[in-house]
Amino acid sequence: MSILNIAYYPNEKGPYNYDAEPGIFSRGINEQGRLNNPESRWGGIMREVLTSDFETANVQYIEFWMMDPFVEDPQHGGGDLYFNLGNVSEDILRDSRKSFENGLPSSADVINVDTTSWGRVPTVQSVVHAFDNSNESRMFQDVGLDGLMNDDEGSFFQDFLQRAQAVTSSDAYTEILKDPSNDDFHYFRGSDYDADQLGILDRYKRYNGQEGNSPTSDMSEESYPTSGSTLPDMEDINRDNTLNETESYYQYRVSLRPENMKVGMNYIVDEIEPTVKFANGVESKVKWYQFRIPVTEYQKTVGVINDFKSIRFMRLFMKNFNEPVVMRFAELNLVRAEWRKYNITFMEGGERITIPEPEDASFEISSVSIEDNAGKKPVNYVLPPGFDRVVDPQNPQLRQLDEQSMVLKVQDLADGDARAAYRNVNLDIRQYRKLRMEVHAEALIGQPLYDNELTAFVRIGSDYKSNFYEYEVPLKLTPYSDNYDNDSDEDRALVWPEANQFNIDLSILQEAKKERNRQMQVPGSPLSISDVFAFRDDSNRVYVCGNPNLSNIKVIMVGIRNPIKTRDPDNDAGDPKSAEIWVNELRLSDFKEDGGWAANAHLQARLADLGTVDIVGQASTPGWGSIDKKVNERSKEEVYKYDVSATMELGKFFPEKAGVRLPVYAGFSETRIKPQYNPLDPDILLKDALKEAPDERVRDSIKTISEDYSRRKTISINNAGITKRGEKPQAWDLANFSVNYTYNETYRSNTRTEIDLERNYKGGINYNFEAQPQNIMPFKNVKFLNSPVFRLIKDFNFYPFPRSISFRTDVARYYNEVKTRNINNPGLMIHPTFRKDFEWTRMFDVKYDLTRQLKIDFTSTNVARIDEPEGAADRKRYRSDYDNWRDSVLTNLKQLGRTTSYNHYFNVTYNIPVNKIPLLSWVNANARFGSDYSWIAGALYPDSMEINLGNTIKNRNELTLSTTANLATLYGKSKFLKNIENNTRPDAASRMKTEYKTVTYTRGNLNFRENTVRYITHNLKTKDVTVKIMKPDGTELKGNLEIVSENRVNFTPSETVNGAQVTVEGRVEKKRNPAIVTGEYMVRALMGVRSLSMTYTSSQGQLLPGFMPESRFMGLSRTNNSLAPGIPFILGFSNRDFFDKAVDNRWITTDTLLNTPAIYNNRLDLSLRGVIEPFPGLKIDVNADRRFLENEISYYTADFNGNFPDSTRNRVVNGNFSISVISWGTAFEKVSKENNYVSNTFENFKKNAIIISQRRADARRELDPGYEPDIDPSTGLPIEDGFRSGYGKTSREVLIPAFYAAYTKTDPHKVTLSTFPSAARMMPNWRITFDGFSKFEFVRKVFRSINITHQYRSVYQVGSYTTNLNYYTDANGLNNIRDLQKNFIQQYEINVVTVSEQFSPMINVDMNWKNNLTSRLEWRKSRTVSLNLTGNQITDNRVNELVVGAGYRFDDVQIMLRTGGTQKVLKSDLNLRFDLSLRDNKTIARKLIEDVNQPVAGTKIFTIGATADYVLSDRFNLQIFADHSLTNPFVAQTFPTSNTNFGFSLKFTLAQ
Repeated sequence: MSILNIAYYPNEKGPYNYDAEPGIFSRGINEQGRLNNPESRWGGIMREVLTSDFETANVQYIEFWMMDPFVEDPQHGGGDLYFNLGNVSEDILRDSRKSFENGLPSSADVINVDTTSWGRVPTVQSVVHAFDNSNESRMFQDVGLDGLMNDDEGSFFQDFLQRAQAVTSSDAYTEILKDPSNDDFHYFRGSDYDADQLGILDRYKRYNGQEGNSPTSDMSEESYPTSGSTLPDMEDINRDNTLNETESYYQYRVSLRPENMKVGMNYIVDEIEPTVKFANGVESKVKWYQFRIPVTEYQKTVGVINDFKSIRFMRLFMKNFNEPVVMRFAELNLVRAEWRKYNITFMEGGERITIPEPEDASFEISSVSIEDNAGKKPVNYVLPPGFDRVVDPQNPQLRQLDEQSMVLKVQDLADGDARAAYRNVNLDIRQYRKLRMEVHAEALIGQPLYDNELTAFVRIGSDYKSNFYEYEVPLKLTPYSDNYDNDSDEDRALVWPEANQFNIDLSILQEAKKERNRQMQVPGSPLSISDVFAFRDDSNRVYVCGNPNLSNIKVIMVGIRNPIKTRDPDNDAGDPKSAEIWVNELRLSDFKEDGGWAANAHLQARLADLGTVDIVGQASTPGWGSIDKKVNERSKEEVYKYDVSATMELGKFFPEKAGVRLPVYAGFSETRIKPQYNPLDPDILLKDALKEAPDERVRDSIKTISEDYSRRKTISINNAGITKRGEKPQAWDLANFSVNYTYNETYRSNTRTEIDLERNYKGGINYNFEAQPQNIMPFKNVKFLNSPVFRLIKDFNFYPFPRSISFRTDVARYYNEVKTRNINNPGLMIHPTFRKDFEWTRMFDVKYDLTRQLKIDFTSTNVARIDEPEGAADRKRYRSDYDNWRDSVLTNLKQLGRTTSYNHYFNVTYNIPVNKIPLLSWVNANARFGSDYSWIAGALYPDSMEINLGNTIKNRNELTLSTTANLATLYGKSKFLKNIENNTRPDAASRMKTEYKTVTYTRGNLNFRENTVRYITHNLKTKDVTVKIMKPDGTELKGNLEIVSENRVNFTPSETVNGAQVTVEGRVEKKRNPAIVTGEYMVRALMGVRSLSMTYTSSQGQLLPGFMPESRFMGLSRTNNSLAPGIPFILGFSNRDFFDKAVDNRWITTDTLLNTPAIYNNRLDLSLRGVIEPFPGLKIDVNADRRFLENEISYYTADFNGNFPDSTRNRVVNGNFSISVISWGTAFEKVSKENNYVSNTFENFKKNAIIISQRRADARRELDPGYEPDIDPSTGLPIEDGFRSGYGKTSREVLIPAFYAAYTKTDPHKVTLSTFPSAARMMPNWRITFDGFSKFEFVRKVFRSINITHQYRSVYQVGSYTTNLNYYTDANGLNNIRDLQKNFIQQYEINVVTVSEQFSPMINVDMNWKNNLTSRLEWRKSRTVSLNLTGNQITDNRVNELVVGAGYRFDDVQIMLRTGGTQKVLKSDLNLRFDLSLRDNKTIARKLIEDVNQPVAGTKIFTIGATADYVLSDRFNLQIFADHSLTNPFVAQTFPTSNTNFGFSLKFTLAQ
């Protein structure tokens, strides 16, 4: 158990107490430096409250156990303990400034701080609640809330020291001088403490000090950590980034004096006095007191606070103590409960009155438990008979869970009154037979009470006071004793008498309600359903009110009642009474386990090839449920249903030659559900309700209402038509037509619905003609056009007819009639409601390939509504309404209905024949234009409302141009370049034809001896040689020739010859000239650009609400002698002036209620791609992108005169932008604590800002000669910070270009000033792959493959921008309005600009060795730099990661398994894997105004791991793994952590 120890020294100064001389607020200090008049002093602690809404959480008490604080000093004078709940000021040092240590300077330079009377406070913004992890920063920041080191405190509080020196002794002054603010921290362990042999209290005296309480591990002078916290101290206690200075709270007072420590007073509810054994073997008794302070019983309120909805802080403090005191708290809790007090009056006979409870009785809800109250007085707590403590499932051998009961304590409960606790539930308890609960009752000390004078009750129902059952039991009291034995069943029975037990047979509640209903039906009975009806159950009572039912229990209430005197006037004096009762184990028991049955039947008949017939039946009875269903989830109804369906091909009745296709589906089903319980009274069985019915008419009505009946009819004809076609498709073929029809009717009735009729009709005719038009090439056979020059003309072609034409018309009608039952008032008729929907949809689609290169698609859809009159549309039941409906519908059908929606799509695709031009055959290009147009009808309002918001039109177009230049094809057109490419391929040597040359070696005057070997060295470097030896007479010497090597042969002559001549001719491979080879590779490098591609996409769209013209042909209609909205608009073309044109043509409604904006959007994307291969094996993919999106929103709302003034337009432009850039030049700068995290790029950014400011001012000066860039317009004084007037340090027009120039390393004098750089500013990103090492022979001897990868991507991005509503330009196009920082307002509001850069990877080397070894080395690097223009800071996030991995495969590793005396050998590969990674992630906030570089987040993670995989069989795979990681935080939000994981996994595959 955790113990909170608080030692209070009222005569010693706390931190930041600069009291010296007596004054109006204090009595000062004495000569020893102690506080005078200690009882007037106070000291305390505070914290945030995480659950601030006490009312919703139902927090009721402050509860704690406290050891007797005077156990060692019974003569102690004591004092008061206070609690504050509410809003307590966080401003500890009252200066209205938030102090936080990590905002203080991290070096000896005192910057970015302000000075108050309490010390130094940061002026920078609090970004993250953490220290920098460096030792130097910690030394200067970990100085306490005053922001001062001890030396600084001595000089800062010199006045205090002088006053203290005047009233204290020299020794006391010396102590004060060591730490003037008295805020030093000292760990409870230390060599100095050990040397002085300090006690435990002295060791912890400075543990709460704030200066030096967070040293790093390297700063500790001991061999162990001496840190009290890793987090910086701050005044913002609840860390919501605001400093609460409000004082509005409830105050509670507890008197801690020896004479007040008694049970029953001073909020003490229990006392225990165990005997404990100390470490020295001495035994002693010590008292522990349990305090329970109701949160509603506060001493007083401070400030304005009216409820418990916002309790944000809790403060505990001591006062009025004259001597030191140590308080030991156990379980200091804010106690909440599931049960709440019921605050409406319970006065017997006045239950229907909804007034608050009178205040004449005290009522408390709390708890008692076996662990806390086993020694409680006057009756100690024991468990109810038959119950045992629950064993902790996580530690069953050592621990039992605490067992507790709810306590209801009432004092001075008036005659006839009651008090109760309640909770909300959602229960259906019809499947249970009993409701049980254990109850204990005892009289309060000193207040007489006798058996049966009070009753306990349980109320259940659907609400608190109108619909409920209540069961009441008289209470028998337990005699006083604090020695009841929990292990004795007899003692348990005394504490929990059986007479008090609630053992409610739930059927008695139903009987009570039946009896009430019978008495209500007695003629002349005054009893109404809202009265509380009493029913006797032996000595207990049952009450019924309203119409409660056990299937819908929403409230459970448990309470105490003082029965009204009129019940027993002879024995009841009508006096108020007091008592305490315990309730426990409220539970349901005795399931109704009556079973049921269920059956399914399915019959299917196949009628040859005509079709199939299916008959399905189902039945089930109450009590039926599957094996996984709980008792309460089993069926409570009797169900019978059947379904008959048939699928037929009626086309079989026609001659086969006719080719008729007529598939028909028909279905019919009925379902009857009879509930087990009466749905009007859901806890009464239906059979009992029928028995209780007074006559046959009521009985039949109950049967009809209770049954849930549904019927379904369906008939469907799908895709009926003629299948027979001619050899050649014709537009008039009947096979092009098909017909569909569906009818579905559903009828339902149940308890709440008398009629629910739903009908769906849908029919349609389809026409689809797929033509096969012939392509016509008029110049195909013109011979003089055979030249490639005329290929463009020769290949001209066209198709005379469309490729596909289709039309479809569908009519869909929906009819729904609903008539609900009036259950509560059957005499009042409810008229049925109708929902109708009648639509006619017409669709047209044509696909026309004008040529093989030019293709057009057009699709249109028109939806028209057939307006129907109000009322029914059923010929059988509503004949007159049906005739009216028929006439109206026929009229609308003749007019083709009222169009509610029209849209069409138009697409044109053109493969531009650029490649047919001889010089451009290596270029491919295509264009695509797509557009769509929609007209949507507006809502119709009654004419009396005079509202016409018009219709809505919108369009969109997208033009995409793509071109690809295949330069490899271009190179192939040159024979010279083609040969070079062939000669420089990796396999060129094997493909080239080998050429040879003849070399000769001659030597004369050689002597040969018969049969004697003579070697001849010719040095021709070939074995392909021919040797001729000529005798002096010119004949050839014969003999045996042996080729020894490329440079030598042996010859054995057949005779002896002197003076012979030897000629050796050899054939050697002719080698290529190295200069030529070098030249070829150089030319191949120049041919490295293999392909180039460009994609340009332009998309525009418009949306106009309030459009008045209707839709006629293709969404057009003639209005005011013009076609609205115009042919260009329906073709998708967008024009910014279209909205104004609509205003001029009076196309927009003048209704002032229109508040939907008109929208124009524009998207422009440009993408460039290139592939470069300088030499085989090296591939470079280069890309560049620019994306721009803008949306223009404006309101075209008329004024009351019908005009559309510009003042109501409120034009707003928003969107986003991105462009690829190169920020490589700033990616590798070193940022560390050694240079205070200074970034040279950030410094350049600040310098660039001044240059951009000058450029902006110069450009403005050219347009506005009266502009004074060096003068502050508000003061008239010169500007001295280098920036120009209107373009200051925080101007967006200055910061954005400066940021772009700094991080892309662009000259600030030349960088674009545009927020959205043009396409000319796009820079390439790339991906490089190289696998050429595998082509070298010496590499292939060791490696199977070596792959090297590098990728770079960098993007400049404007996440979102929107129009600044204060931006306004004059005739020169300049804005002269300034913001609060005196900067000219920019056209767009931009919050964040980002440069995102990734090296993914910087380099990756994958090596696959021939000896089954694999290895990998990867270095990843990324950076995201965000310029926050709202906070004027740059967030610099950097990630550096290095990964080294290796793997090895052992082939055919054998493992022997012995099981059951048999031996099995497993044989499989063993795969080992080892990985090591180092990831460094850090985030630094660079503040522009404060000029601070502050680390805010980051970690350094080192991970090492290994795995071993072995396949045990084709289904089992075994893996053994182990990994270890070390995490070191960059900022001190957490401690360094280390995690080790190891184990194995066995995977089993169920299916192969």
